[in-house]
Amino acid sequence: MDTDKLNTLVLGISTYLFSCTLVACASDSDENAIDPNDTLTDGGVDSGVPQENTSEVENQWGFTMRKPKTHVLSPCLAVGEPSQDEWLVYDLDWICAFEIEEDDAVIYLKTTPVDCVGGQAIAEVYETLGAQLWLEGSLTALQNPLYDHGGQHAVDSIEFDYQSVRYRFYHSSFQMGRPCNQEMDCMQTRDMNDTVIEDGCTCDRTLPIVCRSVSPEGTIDDLIDTFEVCPLDIVCGDVN
Repeated sequence: MDTDKLNTLVLGISTYLFSCTLVACASDSDENAIDPNDTLTDGGVDSGVPQENTSEVENQWGFTMRKPKTHVLSPCLAVGEPSQDEWLVYDLDWICAFEIEEDDAVIYLKTTPVDCVGGQAIAEVYETLGAQLWLEGSLTALQNPLYDHGGQHAVDSIEFDYQSVRYRFYHSSFQMGRPCNQEMDCMQTRDMNDTVIEDGCTCDRTLPIVCRSVSPEGTIDDLIDTFEVCPLDIVCGDVN
């Protein structure tokens, strides 16, 4: 091999190795690792549509977050409410803190409204666009994420799979069928056969979590556990 060809080969190898110090090189062992140029979509990452490697929302975990935007839905009618030509609804994105085997973990999940249902009250229907997990300084695309707004009583929940466990974020206290204007506060876990591993959403709230929605301005309230039993909770409260 002549000198010019050898120099070209060495330069190519050096460039590749240098690039791998800046962005982790893909391997079979970390197939769920997040590429910063990928787009977050259903079930994880769609690398076909690159996005800017910048976040609209400042955050300490390295998530590429957006500011929720308004969408126009077909009018939904609630009993006793005046008719409307349109129904304006924001994206609903979540940041939730919890623990995985005593390690601090945080997820970022984003959804967009696609429909609404009328009746005694109006209930929005959301499509889950994807979710990421921050754990021990690394980001992972979560499999099978799902946000359920919970119907007219807004008993909402988040679900996702991670390492052969199905996680569900839910509520531990209710009054008159509602979670008294509190975000999801507890966690339930099941195996892939749908067998309960631990129900942390009993009155004892053995698996506490903290969830906060992202505001349209791109702010996130502190992830401080402020949970309180609902004042009229006839199961977990002091109501007789």
